[in-house]
Amino acid sequence: MKKKLSFYLKRGAFFFLSLAVISGCGGYENKTEQELIELSREALKNDIFIQENIPSQIVPKNIENISNLPKLDTITLYGETPDNDPNSIYIEVATSTEKGVNEYQDLMLYAVKKFNDKRETINGKTVKIGLRSIASGTAYEMISAGVYKPNGYTPANPLWIELLRYKGVDTAYLGSVVNNPPGLVMKRERYEKLEEEYKKVDFNLIMELTMQGKIFPGYPSPYSSSTALNFLYSILYEAAKKQNQILSAELITNEIIASAFTEFQKSVKVIGPTTTYLREIFEKYGDNSINCFPVEKQDLYVLKKNGKLDENALVFIPFGKIEHNNPLVSLPWNTKEENEALASFYQYLRSAEIQRHAQNIGFEAPNNQFSGLPDGKLLMTAQSLWKNYKDAGRKVYSVFVVDRSGSMNGEPLLEVKKAMFFSAQYIKRSSEIGLISFSDDITIHLPINEYNNLQQGKYLTAIDDITAGGQTFLFESVLQASLMLEEKKKQDPKGKFYIFLLTDGLASNNNRLSLVVQMVKKSGITVIPVAYNLSDVNELNALAEANESSIISGKPEDIISKLQMLFETMQ
Repeated sequence: MKKKLSFYLKRGAFFFLSLAVISGCGGYENKTEQELIELSREALKNDIFIQENIPSQIVPKNIENISNLPKLDTITLYGETPDNDPNSIYIEVATSTEKGVNEYQDLMLYAVKKFNDKRETINGKTVKIGLRSIASGTAYEMISAGVYKPNGYTPANPLWIELLRYKGVDTAYLGSVVNNPPGLVMKRERYEKLEEEYKKVDFNLIMELTMQGKIFPGYPSPYSSSTALNFLYSILYEAAKKQNQILSAELITNEIIASAFTEFQKSVKVIGPTTTYLREIFEKYGDNSINCFPVEKQDLYVLKKNGKLDENALVFIPFGKIEHNNPLVSLPWNTKEENEALASFYQYLRSAEIQRHAQNIGFEAPNNQFSGLPDGKLLMTAQSLWKNYKDAGRKVYSVFVVDRSGSMNGEPLLEVKKAMFFSAQYIKRSSEIGLISFSDDITIHLPINEYNNLQQGKYLTAIDDITAGGQTFLFESVLQASLMLEEKKKQDPKGKFYIFLLTDGLASNNNRLSLVVQMVKKSGITVIPVAYNLSDVNELNALAEANESSIISGKPEDIISKLQMLFETMQ
């Protein structure tokens, strides 16, 4: 501690000079990348103590197949709750979020409340419905892992049902709840230019222009998003069709299909963790960032109601052979009475009253088209192909920057460390990662190296060593991470470079904000802040917007799922 204090006293004479020379004068937007590198080095030299604490001994930790699924008690249960009343039949339904409980997307909650008020009976017993709103992919994972056993499951499309069946979970279709067609959203101005040049604008044209580098789409993870899973399947289906082949799990592993997918991915501008993330990118940066991205048609209704985007300025381009007909299925552990109760609820979902409400909020009439679906083996193979080829041959370099200031003491830092531990299995083995932490000093826990078994072991061991205390020198830590990535960029200029910034607070000062913004902007490094319990996000927004990124917001308890989705898409 004395050595550290001595350092701070020695640097005091330089600190105010540093502010005047580097922070005070501004004008960083006119500096070259190399000039910004030199300024960043000088700023760090004068402003903050930097030390290394690289693990010398590795504590063995097995993270393969560790479950990081959300705990059921953290997901709100709406409607009725389970009881031991012998005169009632309780059933629970898991619904996809776009028809769950949110404003303008509350179809299932509306129906559950109305149905429970009716006090329907079967064999003299009152039927009671409980409801949880869970992303389709997350619910599929929870059910297939056996950690959640609802009586009914209604994802956005039937692809998740086929995946469940492949995992050995038998299901029975009751039918479609509503239809919600998938499509690509594009600015009308761009659409009309394409229409003028090519006459007909459809998914096949968009796919062809993407492979030619003339259209730059974005889309979320096919592990969590229904539209992304359908989008991925549609890309591979059309690629196989061009080869006069029928798409199968075996064909997906064919070099020709992998090559076609890689070519497509070269023009994919953004792969985001969720559709919401893509929507934010589209809203913030418009057509210049991503030209189009997949949504469901009802999303346009929500955008219009929220006033986020002018519906008339957008065009919806349908895609895919798979309907988003929101099937309701029963699960194999149901009793006969529970299946009868679920069937009674389904009939109410199809009633004129509920369907009228559905169409009032942008859904279409049910569509019971469940034939010709790809099997679960094909879909899982497609997801694996996506994971392996989504970066189109470009190597990914990342630095994880962890806030360990005083405000992180206790639960916040504990949850971050748990999230980093549980999500480590989703980091791509061919990528390279580094790890630093910060308070009023910076600790380099891991220089950037390939994520092999040794680096993974060091990463997991280093996480345990992080403790909280001190101020929040946030921008200095981002500068340090940028300089680490710059060294890798010299070796591999075509790589993809990320900084994952995990923080719960504002910087102790923003003297370096303009410098760090220009530094990451000129270097092409994407900063993705993961912020939790933070209301003032202006400074983090400035970092994210430097290279057209967006903040991932959350609470300490959901940081695990946030990191998993990030690593799936950006690692």
